[in-house]
Formats: sequence, C-alpha cells, structure tokens
Amino acid sequence: MQQLAFTIRTAIVAIALGLMACQPAPQPQIPASAPAPEHKHAHATRYAIDAERSTVVLRVYRDGALARFGHNHVITATQLRGTIFREANIAQSDVELSFPAAGLLVDSADDRAQAGADFPGVLPPEAIAGTRQHMLGPQLLAAEQYPQIMLRTIAVSGQWPELQLIVEIKLREFTSQLPLSVHMTELENTLIADGAVSLSQVQLGLKPYSVLGGGLRVADKIDAQFHLIAAHDSSQN
Repeated sequence: MQQLAFTIRTAIVAIALGLMACQPAPQPQIPASAPAPEHKHAHATRYAIDAERSTVVLRVYRDGALARFGHNHVITATQLRGTIFREANIAQSDVELSFPAAGLLVDSADDRAQAGADFPGVLPPEAIAGTRQHMLGPQLLAAEQYPQIMLRTIAVSGQWPELQLIVEIKLREFTSQLPLSVHMTELENTLIADGAVSLSQVQLGLKPYSVLGGGLRVADKIDAQFHLIAAHDSSQN
C-alpha cells in the first residue's frame, strides 16, 4: 500500500510539473508610451527677430585720472538671433536672444556719429583693432571659449505696451539677472521692442580693463540701448 501511495503521489507531481511546463511563459509588461511633452510655448504666437533691422548698442566710457588719454567706445551687436513667444497671458510670454561675441562691431564711423558728443570723430583703425582684440580676448569675453552671448526672460509683468522683464544673461561662464523696462509696439504681423538699461561689468562677471595702476581704465557702467524688430513666424502655422 505504501508503495502504491508513493507511486500515485509521484504521478500527481509529474502531471503537475507537466502542466506547468505547458503554460505559456509570462510576457514582460511593456509600459505604454508616455505622451511627448508639450513645448512650453506650444500655443504662443511666435515672432522671429529680424537681424537686419534690429540693433543692440553699448556705450562704454573711459575713466580714471588719465581718462583724457583714452576714448569712449560704441559697440554694436550684429547677427542677432531670437524669438518672442507672445502668450494670451502676457506674464507667460518669453523672449530669447543671442548673438556671437565675435560679431560685436567696435567704433564704426556711423555708430560713433549717432552716439552723440561723447563719441567724437573717427578712431584710427589700429586703435579700433586693439580695442576689439582685447574685448574678445581671454581677459574679457574669451570669445573663442565662449562664442555666444545669450539672454532670456525669466519673468514678465506689467501691462501692454509697457512691460517689466527680469532677464537672465549668460556671458562666459557667468549667469546674471537684471530688470529691464520695455516699450512694445505692435504693427501688422510685427512686434517692436525698445528700451535702455545701464549695465555693470562687475555684475556681469567681468573685470573692467585698467592700466597704469588704474589711472586709465574703462568705467564699470555700460549704457545699453536696444531696438528689436520681430516678424510673425509663419512656419508655426
């Protein structure tokens, strides 16, 4: 009897193992594909910066006891690129702007003529070349290592057409923020942004140029003025 019981149990175990072997192997659960994240400004009206008609002009001043031996300079940003994202809620709008450091134009005759009495005459080519070489060099903008200067808004407030922006500036390895007042004009399929602001080289992470023990130096303050024209980006439609 014991032998018979053992045989029956063995047979039951064998049948059970056989049934288990016949079951289909469990399939790994494949997670459902996550929906692609929606662009932050998927529903914004986009305007592309028109580089040919937009200007960013910087006025840089001499300083120090020997300032009379130096020059004030006008520096103009060229090759501007960027986008204005206009949202129905103006506080959700954004501006992105960049330009190459190597595209900065120094002391052109036209720019100096338009800059006013503090920027008299045309400077010698060798003086302009020396100023530009130092500006793009490792002690200041380090243009070879950090070729792009970038700006973007991190906050927008106010009522159209007078807006208040907090702008983040990426310059070299430094990131800084500054408040900016902007007057907006809207024409057919075009936005125009105008404003001016005083910048501090030190706050931007730069060390103003200085020689002769500080007797001749570049002032920390830079006066910046911008006129940006952006056309409706029809490619979004």
